[in-house]
Amino acid sequence: MVKAASRYLKICAVAVLCVFIAGCATYRAHPEFKERHKSIAKIAVMAPQVDAYLLTFKGDKNRLDYVCSIMEKAMVDGMEYTFSQKGYEIKKLDLGTSALARNPELKTAVFNINKLFDKALDDIRKGKQGKFTYSVGPDINLFADLSDSDAIIFMRGVGMEKSEGEIAKEVVKSVAVSVASAMVGAAYTPSIQTSAVTMDVAVVDANDGAILWYNNNAVGSNNYSPRNNRQVSTLTRYLVLAFPDRVAGQPPQQRASSSASNMKDLSVAPVMTPPVSR
Repeated sequence: MVKAASRYLKICAVAVLCVFIAGCATYRAHPEFKERHKSIAKIAVMAPQVDAYLLTFKGDKNRLDYVCSIMEKAMVDGMEYTFSQKGYEIKKLDLGTSALARNPELKTAVFNINKLFDKALDDIRKGKQGKFTYSVGPDINLFADLSDSDAIIFMRGVGMEKSEGEIAKEVVKSVAVSVASAMVGAAYTPSIQTSAVTMDVAVVDANDGAILWYNNNAVGSNNYSPRNNRQVSTLTRYLVLAFPDRVAGQPPQQRASSSASNMKDLSVAPVMTPPVSR
């Protein structure tokens, strides 16, 4: 009885933590997700689109390139680790600087597919489709062939940090509100946001580009630092916590070959990413 109660409390604690970390995220799924999911055995992760900036006292947004690199690695590592734990085979998709430099055609394809992903995210936010039937288009086949995968994960992350001047400005505002509240007998607990991370995650069908599953934390995970790789990785992993495990015994889906075979000098081999440190 005691063990059962203890286990129940742990489950509740994890659930509360997930909601807190993910910013009240609620996933969406394609109408055919349940059936299509059965054919997903191999998954690759696209290089995420990442932006990180310092919000200054004057309201300027100064880009933090080195923080972008931290976020990108943490997002990929967290995603690959989580899906490997769910039973999927992780396939490596090499879209690094050297690979793109060797192949301008591939570089253009990456740019175009990311633009289509941005458009799909914009449409999702506007609720343009009555049913969740968004897509990045059939050009996804190119990347599916390069990685030999059944589904490809797209991500977009934005990290924000506030400068000391901006934080000081908010502290002054909070003190003023506290004083005003006290004068009228009202209670006020100040909360200063110093950083935040927002993220979009989409699992895309490698066969036709349909977005099968999507989640985000549009509200933002307050005071999660974009330069803290453990926090970014944790957020990434919790955003896909609800994605179902691999269906055992299901063969990978058959996919029509694209022009990927014409792209030479690309070194793409399946690699299992080691678990991120906890």
